[in-house]
Amino acid sequence: MIPKILHFTWKSEQLPRQMQAYYDDWRRLHPGWEIRLWTDETMRSFVAETYPAFIPTYDAYPKMIQRADSFRYLVLGAMGGVYADLDVEPFKSIEGLLHLQCFLGIEPLEHIFPDRHHQGVPFLLTNTTAPG
Repeated sequence: MIPKILHFTWKSEQLPRQMQAYYDDWRRLHPGWEIRLWTDETMRSFVAETYPAFIPTYDAYPKMIQRADSFRYLVLGAMGGVYADLDVEPFKSIEGLLHLQCFLGIEPLEHIFPDRHHQGVPFLLTNTTAPG
């Protein structure tokens, strides 16, 4: 079973206004859940403590977004729970999905490329897993 932990990542604890609104919505829709806002600093500390052999690779990524992208899989592997990007607006609780081993949310292609006729890989919006 997926534990009731919501994971989010951002540079610092200071969120842009719209992201703060969505973050607050996630919290409101999931009372009693553990909410984790991981910063650049706390992500690195977590990786160093939990996956020390991965730190050279983590630190070698040229962009912070690459570290954040790898972090989401590392934290879900260790702790389980739900990861969501901070620009994802929740409309209702996802608690009814926790009996699953894993679920993924994707963004429709028309949202990714609204003015183009381009096919690509949808961005990952949320992903979840039981720990381990």
